Amino acid sequence: MNPFLGVAVVAFLLLAPRAQQPDLPAGFPVFPADNPWNWDVSGHAVHPSSATYINAIGAADEVRADFAFEVNLVTGTTPLVTVAFGGSANESDPGPGFGSPLGPPPGAPAGGSYPIPAGARVEGGGAGDAHCIVVDTTNRLLYETYRMNTGVPSWTATNGAVFDLDSNALRPDGWTSGDAAGLPIFPGLLRYDEILAGQITHALRVTVPATRNTHLYPARHDAGVNNATLPPMGLRLRLKSTFNTAAYTGTPRIVLEALKKHGLIVADNGTQWYISTTVDDRWQADVPYINSTTQGLRALRGSDFEAVLTVDVSGNPIPPSGLPPGGGGGGGGGGGGCGTLGLEAALIVLLLARLRHRS
Repeated sequence: MNPFLGVAVVAFLLLAPRAQQPDLPAGFPVFPADNPWNWDVSGHAVHPSSATYINAIGAADEVRADFAFEVNLVTGTTPLVTVAFGGSANESDPGPGFGSPLGPPPGAPAGGSYPIPAGARVEGGGAGDAHCIVVDTTNRLLYETYRMNTGVPSWTATNGAVFDLDSNALRPDGWTSGDAAGLPIFPGLLRYDEILAGQITHALRVTVPATRNTHLYPARHDAGVNNATLPPMGLRLRLKSTFNTAAYTGTPRIVLEALKKHGLIVADNGTQWYISTTVDDRWQADVPYINSTTQGLRALRGSDFEAVLTVDVSGNPIPPSGLPPGGGGGGGGGGGGCGTLGLEAALIVLLLARLRHRS
């Protein structure tokens, strides 16, 4: 056996697999087709600060799959449990239904009613970020919590968010979620059932070492510092169209094509170029190839990517051509909190003017 492949498989067996992840029902859409997670950004203009952002993330660094995320599928008959929220209770959805732009009513317990199944899969087994992701396939609702315990003696989490999978509605601007960007986590996961289907039809979630204290649509929250060289939450990154994918086959080829078409969305601070991936023992056969430094994700470097413009100077979304006017704009308003100020805004105005002149 190739020593590299042997080491990769052993490391994966020790760190990643628990059991097969539950697959979504066939044909189960995750958000409407015009939702920003599902945008085709292959035709979007390159961001004028692209090189600055790529260097800040790590132009010479490898891209890797972060096999860490667990998913729970439930139905409308799953019993509700009370989850007590902590420090971000005022930015949490009480459930069991979708959202609450006003937060919990005055005097209500700082918690929510969520359909968390017994023995729920929790990221890291409850350690670290301990994200808990639950998809209600009957009511088409997504429940996500941050730092969830395992229900012994009771369920607690720092915060919780509920998303309607049939809606483009955003969280109130400034609200966090299970993710620092105020975004849902589930739609950005690299899942094995998509590999079996032969294509990935959405952007993937990525972490970067540090972010700016601003956010771009569709992100609603930031957790960074006042440094304009750092990427904002919600920034879209795309594998360059000039990157030659012809030498890639199987799983890596499927992922790379998605990175060209749908790209990555900056959603949290963490390790650079880590693509959020499910914990699933079906990955075992693919891990050596995903992690290959010649024909896998680790063959990619940050310099193979570019940032793209997905908002205008006012922070409003720029959907792909072909979507109806305002398509993907969401029911929760525009991209407030955008960091397109000063020189960056001027550069964007200049770039858009040139694009209009050429058309």
